[in-house]
Amino acid sequence: MEWRIATAFVILLAGGGRGLACSITGLQMVEEVNAKLPKEERFEELGWYYPKTVRLYKTYRSLYPDGPLIRRLNILSAVSLISFVSAIALFGFPFAMVAWVGCGGGLLLWLQIRLSA
Repeated sequence: MEWRIATAFVILLAGGGRGLACSITGLQMVEEVNAKLPKEERFEELGWYYPKTVRLYKTYRSLYPDGPLIRRLNILSAVSLISFVSAIALFGFPFAMVAWVGCGGGLLLWLQIRLSA
């Protein structure tokens, strides 16, 4: 196995670990918000979609103005995206595909950061 393929697998696994950390951070955010909300306004852990995520971020910001979880989530998402794009580049995918994934992921990351501001 070439060094670049082995390196790509290591980077891909690290990016997956960071993706798992993103999910855990999101669940931690839901737990913290739910602890301060009445039972009828609480968030369910499953079934996420854009308006629900917007409501979670706004509620978290209002309850925890200096809370670190949204920042941590954005950083983990960025590092995970960089890891994934680096891994597919090392695997030897064509530049157009790497650029497409990088730009698409960057756009989604930008939307996530704008949403959390």
